[in-house]
Amino acid sequence: MADRVIERLKRCSDTLVVGQVDDEPKSPCPLLGRMRDLPEVCRAHRVDRLIVAFSDNPDCDTLDSLRRLEGQVPVTVVPRLFELLSWRSEVEELYGLPLLHVPPASPTLGARFAKRVLDLILALSAIFLALPFWFAVAVAIKLDSAGPVFFLQERSGQGARPFRIFKFRTMTVDAWERRAGLEGASEGDGPLFKMRRDPRITRFGRFLRRTSIDELPQLLNVVRGEMSLVGPRPLPVEEAEKLDGAALTRFDVPPGLTGLWQVSGRSDLSYADLQHLDSVYVRSWSLLWDLRIIRDTPGSVLAGRGAY
Repeated sequence: MADRVIERLKRCSDTLVVGQVDDEPKSPCPLLGRMRDLPEVCRAHRVDRLIVAFSDNPDCDTLDSLRRLEGQVPVTVVPRLFELLSWRSEVEELYGLPLLHVPPASPTLGARFAKRVLDLILALSAIFLALPFWFAVAVAIKLDSAGPVFFLQERSGQGARPFRIFKFRTMTVDAWERRAGLEGASEGDGPLFKMRRDPRITRFGRFLRRTSIDELPQLLNVVRGEMSLVGPRPLPVEEAEKLDGAALTRFDVPPGLTGLWQVSGRSDLSYADLQHLDSVYVRSWSLLWDLRIIRDTPGSVLAGRGAY
């Protein structure tokens, strides 16, 4: 858990991870001391916030170390069943006992209709405005390598139903046939194929991927109702069939052109992060949240985090 928290914090430009305090450290993060040293460590390093991840120490020992801080540092605690929580969760009080409430995800018919209207308005407007740019990209693809302009592939959508996705082609025409020979080079920690220096990607294709321009034709999928502007990214059918656990909740909603995965790190994320983010999005959905993700997407794309 400490590793996951640290990896996420490292992606925050305004946050510095000072180190870790633990009696039985398992993380590669610098160890600053043992639990009993916590007050001295916080003072010495001028710590602004302390995050309590899961510990093998007895709870009474952890609580004793935290009490000795005497309020000098704000403390944040990672809940044990954090996978169940979402941004709609609330802290309630029952006679002095704090409880975390987990509301069910139940978007109304009106909310679904509003989401569809938003998808159509923004997608059709974007296609109309970007059409001359699409032609320029198509010419560049044809000049760079032999093959079609568009790449069509079967992806798993809502209810795990397959549909054909549109993308600008970024790989050689025999890319899928060469995939089997590269399985051992995958850098992903789960069933998803990830490879930073994929030899199948063309020169111009690398630029398209880094800028996410290759995804723009999926606006056509949005207009056709196969996708939404915001949602879990649609995976190839072969990879989607290998998903398990919380990641399966992604099939409860339409896949998206962008989503939490994109604004949180894209391919830099672990499989566990993917599972959690998909589940959180489905259980926490709101139209306002979709608008926030759309707002944050350009910044994430321009930063180029996890794009390969």
